[in-house]
Amino acid sequence: MKKFEAVLVFEFTGAMEMRRSESALVFASVVVCILSPTSLTDGNAADARDIGPVTQRIALSQHQRAHVENVNAVFPDASNTGVPQGTNLTRHTGTLHITTDNAVIENLEIDGNIIIDAKNVTLKNIKLTTDDFNGIEVMGGATGFTLMDSEIDGGGTAHNGLMAQGTILRTNIHGVENGMTLYGPSEIRDNYIHGLAGDASSHFDGIEINGGHDIQILHNTVINPHDQTAAIMLDNWAAGLSNIKVDGNYLEGGGYTLYLDDNFSGGPVDDASISITNNQVGGGHWGDFALFGNTPVMSGNVDVSTGRNNARGAGR
Repeated sequence: MKKFEAVLVFEFTGAMEMRRSESALVFASVVVCILSPTSLTDGNAADARDIGPVTQRIALSQHQRAHVENVNAVFPDASNTGVPQGTNLTRHTGTLHITTDNAVIENLEIDGNIIIDAKNVTLKNIKLTTDDFNGIEVMGGATGFTLMDSEIDGGGTAHNGLMAQGTILRTNIHGVENGMTLYGPSEIRDNYIHGLAGDASSHFDGIEINGGHDIQILHNTVINPHDQTAAIMLDNWAAGLSNIKVDGNYLEGGGYTLYLDDNFSGGPVDDASISITNNQVGGGHWGDFALFGNTPVMSGNVDVSTGRNNARGAGR
C-alpha cells in the first residue's frame, strides 16, 4: 500500500525567542506538510486516504510529542488577562473590606487594598493599585473566593499581590515582590504574573506556597526577571505539601525556576502527590528545577533554551 510521508513544520506566527521579552508570548504553530507518496510501511506515516487531521495520526516519540504540544501553546499575556478593554470602572480609594457571604464585586478601580472576610465572594473586573503588604488578603475562613479578569499593580512596594486560597483566573499581576502566596485549596489558571519588583531585601516568587494542599496551577505565564528565588516556590516552611498539580505553564527566571524544597519543619512533603508536567521552563540562573531529592511526578516539561524534554530537571 502506498503511503504519504508526513513531516512537521514549525510556522512562526509571532516573535519567537526562547529567552524572550515579556511581550513575545506568541509561539510557533504546527502545520503538517504531506510530501510525495512513498512505499513506507512502518506505520509512522499517514495513509494517503486519510490525510484529514494528520497531526493526530503521526507516530511521534514521547519526547517529540511533548515538544510539539508545548510549542503549540499560546500563553497568557497582557492581551488576554486583566480587565477587558472598554469596561467602565468606578473609583474607590482605601480598604475594601468584604464581610458579606456570596457578594459579587465588579467593575472597580481601587487605590488601596482588599480584605475578603466572607465565604463565596467573587471579584470581577477589578483594577487594583496597592502599596499594602497584601494587595488582596483572603482570610483563613473565607472559602470559595474567586478573582477573575482583573489587574493588580503593586508599584514596586507591595509584598504579595494576593495572600489567598481560591480560584484566580485571567488576572494580570505585576509590580509586587510575590505575585501570589497560596495557603489552601486553589485553582490558578490563565494568569499573567510578571515584572516582579521590590528592594534589596526581596526574595521574588511568582507563585509561592509555603505549605498547602489541593492546589492546581494550570496554563499560566509566570516570569521572574531576577536571578534569585523562583517563578514557582513550593516549600514546607509553614505546613506540609500535598496534592499539587503544576501543568501546562510558561515558567521563566529566578535562581532555579521551580523549587520543591522540603528542608523546613512545617510538615511532610508528599512528593508522590505532586505533579509537574507539560511546562515550558527556563531562564533560571542556576537551572530549571531545584527538587532537593524529592521525586514528584514529572513528564513533558520542555527547557525553553534547548527545546528538549527536561524529564527530571536541570538543577539540584
